[in-house]
Amino acid sequence: MKIIPGKFPEEKDIEKYISFVSDESRNCSLVFLRRLAAFARDNGHKMTGIIGRRSSIKQQQLWDADLKKNKGRPSEKVARPFTSWHEFGCAVDLDGDY
Repeated sequence: MKIIPGKFPEEKDIEKYISFVSDESRNCSLVFLRRLAAFARDNGHKMTGIIGRRSSIKQQQLWDADLKKNKGRPSEKVARPFTSWHEFGCAVDLDGDY
């Protein structure tokens, strides 16, 4: 799902609507996080267990594990390294209702 600019007025109190699994995963684009928090706010939810930014090394590890799990074929659930929006701080993995 993409956050459409202007559709959700930015929420400045990010922590009220989003909680991360680690400090590393919170290093996302501030504008992106404010829009994501606004989406949660406007839909009456708190997003928990968020994994956001990750290094290209971590993305490579996830890619390799996905290939291994699927006998060398990508599942299409994990982006190729250097193409994931996670590496740029503009994507999150969600749990729960999302």
